[in-house]
Amino acid sequence: MKSSSAQATIVFHVLSDETRLRVARLLICSGLETTPGQLSRALDIPPSHLSRHLQLLQSAELISFTKNGKSKKAKISNSDGHLGALYAAVMAMPDETGIFSGDMERLLKMMGHDQPELL
Repeated sequence: MKSSSAQATIVFHVLSDETRLRVARLLICSGLETTPGQLSRALDIPPSHLSRHLQLLQSAELISFTKNGKSKKAKISNSDGHLGALYAAVMAMPDETGIFSGDMERLLKMMGHDQPELL
């Protein structure tokens, strides 16, 4: 079992990449379970580019996958303990360039949600 400091180092390293941070922020703020394809379209990046990022987020225990038949959906891991504080910090980050709000708008539209309060 990893020590808490080793786990924190892994988590911060994984979130140091903009794409992985965008994925985490989308899942944290939306609370939705999404397929990798939906995430790829919301982030406007190729699925092949997203695959490795999802693997790293999963290995850091920030996301998990549920399977339903052939499809799998990503969701943010439980926000108990130290992850709750981390998720709050990620949600509080400014969106000066509008990248995140664009990601969220595309995701919600694609999934049929009209919830501007999530933006």
